[in-house]
Amino acid sequence: MTKRKPSLAQREAEERRRHQIARAEIDAEARRLAEAGARLKPLPGNSLLRGLINHYRGHLEEQRVVRLLNHEGRRPPWLLEARLASEEEDARGIDIVVSTADAGLLLLQVKCNPEAAEQFRRTHVIAALGVVVAWPEAADADVWAGAIRELDRLRDAARSAVIEGCSAATAPDEPPRGC
Repeated sequence: MTKRKPSLAQREAEERRRHQIARAEIDAEARRLAEAGARLKPLPGNSLLRGLINHYRGHLEEQRVVRLLNHEGRRPPWLLEARLASEEEDARGIDIVVSTADAGLLLLQVKCNPEAAEQFRRTHVIAALGVVVAWPEAADADVWAGAIRELDRLRDAARSAVIEGCSAATAPDEPPRGC
């Protein structure tokens, strides 16, 4: 019995499978290195591995901010829940979505250093999106205080808009109504 040659579709499927496995291995290695080196300064350069390591470092800080905001003993009464953004939200520059009792949804972007935060503020002028600076060396209390300060600023703006006849957003992609 002779062995049949794989079809083009089979070869393409096998190539996609190999690519997915390689990408998963790169992601796992980057995640491991990011966790091991989370206390190091961001790596300069444009290599794929450096980019992945910096991406995972940033994701670790996003998770940290969500954990700090949701901590029962510290959570302000107006803060209902903080969660990581969905893929669609993340693609629009949103890292964290915060549900509040008095101002609807508030949106946060997390940056790992003050320079990156300032650059983001200059290039992304979105009034409804706050920027929180969280880096591995920062104490949890400082990160939490910075996040609450930024959320208070956003809450004040949202409540002012409601007083002026607007209503708070109820979805991350929904603008305030009636403005």
